[in-house]
Amino acid sequence: MDRRTRFSISRSPKSRAGFSFSRDDIIGRGIEVGLMPSFEEMVIEDRGDYEVIQQSDGVRVLRKKFMSSIPSHEGHLLVDRESWLKHYKPRLNPDDPDRFPNDWDDCVNRWSDPNRSYPLFLPGGSLYWLDPQLDGSRGRLLFDL
Repeated sequence: MDRRTRFSISRSPKSRAGFSFSRDDIIGRGIEVGLMPSFEEMVIEDRGDYEVIQQSDGVRVLRKKFMSSIPSHEGHLLVDRESWLKHYKPRLNPDDPDRFPNDWDDCVNRWSDPNRSYPLFLPGGSLYWLDPQLDGSRGRLLFDL
């Protein structure tokens, strides 16, 4: 008898909690909270076995061409207020209609139904992530959102 059977531990989260977490139960499904549009990923410099890449968040990293490994930071597109206003602030516009799913009204009705039998989860990104990720500052918020 394996441990799951012996201690009656089910593999199904629904049987443990009384509900499931399917992708349809996530409020943020189809809502984009990150940079929009993201930056084009591109090779900035070829260094033989390595290349400097601009990632989709504008961060520049040194990455091996032929083996997978964690890239090391080379630099950031976000370096001052001017670069914030030019490159980032327009990509974080909360009123951009492309941030919402086409069936927005249906989603709101489904999510706000008081008789739904499942919990909802709202992925909202993180201000703790945003600043250090984009400018490498380790938590020093430089610019007004």
